[in-house]
Amino acid sequence: MTLKTNAPAGWPRPETADWPGVLRALNDRTRGLAVEVLKPAFPSREGVLYADARVRDPEGRYAVFFFDRPGAAAARRFFSATSYLLAHFPDLEAVYYAPEALEPTPHTPEDAGLDRGFVLRPVPRARPGRYPIWRTEDAGRRFQWTPLWPLIGQYMQFLAGREWVGLGLVLAGLGLASSWKEAEEVKDRVLFIPLETPNNEAALVSYRPDRGLRLHLHEALPEEAYYPWWDWFFGYLKRHWPADAPAPARSSPPLRWWRELGRRLEDTQAAMVAAVRREAP
Repeated sequence: MTLKTNAPAGWPRPETADWPGVLRALNDRTRGLAVEVLKPAFPSREGVLYADARVRDPEGRYAVFFFDRPGAAAARRFFSATSYLLAHFPDLEAVYYAPEALEPTPHTPEDAGLDRGFVLRPVPRARPGRYPIWRTEDAGRRFQWTPLWPLIGQYMQFLAGREWVGLGLVLAGLGLASSWKEAEEVKDRVLFIPLETPNNEAALVSYRPDRGLRLHLHEALPEEAYYPWWDWFFGYLKRHWPADAPAPARSSPPLRWWRELGRRLEDTQAAMVAAVRREAP
């Protein structure tokens, strides 16, 4: 019996749950350009959603979910994931393959199975290149006009005077500290932590007493990747923020740096902001 799917016309219609075969057929259909990422991660302030594949074909971009078993659990998972994508990645369409048609069913956000842990993983060394907090390839686009600008502004205000607490949460999330409080011992140091996303993309977290705790993504990532990962990063810190942490200050050196950056960018258009460079070893 042919598997059921809501995939666009022309996509494979397999008769068995041969998911590698489905992906091969998709690549054959688009000359090897369809499947962008296997097991892709879609981050937001709520956590990270994982799909089975991210596909780009001539009709658009898709998050694909494979289900081996029929039933209500598969439907709840798929339609909860669909709601999540609609809220955070509206340019993506959700596609499923399953033994039976998935009918809309009551679901909760938890049914999407979001990963709410620290999903960035440490690596021995950073990949060569530049790691900005934002970049663009559009010559007419300004950082202050993007949704990321106010998001980072809120983040900097939230951390003001206690940036080291955020560093402690990162170190604890990476398994490099047993408690966020250990970061107080290094709060006057400069640190760079090379990381990878679940999609095997290069990232970096930097900490400087004068600029605070910042997330950087490799320059190879498209501009569209920066907001979701910053949204996730801020959301992770807020979800795990300790009740006994110090209260925020009205100002701090990093917050002053951020405000001065805004004044400089009013007069100077930048395609890449606050980039950290890493050379090949």
